Amino acid sequence: MYLNFQSVIIDIFIIACFVVHVCLAFGSIKSMSAALSALLNKGVADVIFKKVKRLIYALSFLILSISCLITWRCYELLSFLDVSGFGLYIFLLCTRQIS
Repeated sequence: MYLNFQSVIIDIFIIACFVVHVCLAFGSIKSMSAALSALLNKGVADVIFKKVKRLIYALSFLILSISCLITWRCYELLSFLDVSGFGLYIFLLCTRQIS
């Protein structure tokens, strides 16, 4: 568990940075969707995917691991703050929907 409130502040900072990062990533993907669709229609995306398939799978595993770690730290933080019952699970589901 937490030894002092500095650990709580660090966890809050990590969770906030992760949420901001995810929001910025989805915002940039949304703004580039037209260009990505044009590349997909030309067949360029298929060639790129074939060349970097293993890298994409490795990065996907890394992103999934980081997302699970952030969700676990969020659970620990909410348990420390005595948020319990359905509120805890609803909050965790909302954070999982963001990531």
